[in-house]
Amino acid sequence: MATYVATNVENFPDGSTSGDSILVVRANLSASVSGGIAISAYTGVAPTRLHALGAQSSATGSGSSTTVAQPGSIATDQGSLAYTATLANALVGLDYPTGFTSFGTGSDNTMKSDAAFAVQGSSATINPEWTWYFNSQSTWLASILALNGR
Repeated sequence: MATYVATNVENFPDGSTSGDSILVVRANLSASVSGGIAISAYTGVAPTRLHALGAQSSATGSGSSTTVAQPGSIATDQGSLAYTATLANALVGLDYPTGFTSFGTGSDNTMKSDAAFAVQGSSATINPEWTWYFNSQSTWLASILALNGR
């Protein structure tokens, strides 16, 4: 599960309100990739990668029954956006972390994924908990990153 951050996309009208503009994101990958993609956009993020990308963490694990998947703790600043995602090799139920807004749930014949975000009201250390409802031995991955505000 790769995460790419593009910054400083300025003066681009919101296509969902004007209906006449589309922002295209292009990625040239060095190897063939099967599966899907989730794209999200946020306003108020610092304009350069150096300032926009805050702390990040990822973890993997496995389970055969209800399993909590945590990416690891990161420090976030007030006003930053915490973005978290998870992926597992099982088509089972999944609960997103408390205080986060889930979006982009996806699956194919063997894997399921989801992503969620939360704008931080104050500086804090966070470690979101995804809950997978596995019914056989399965493997999960969870990631989190902070996008700092302007």
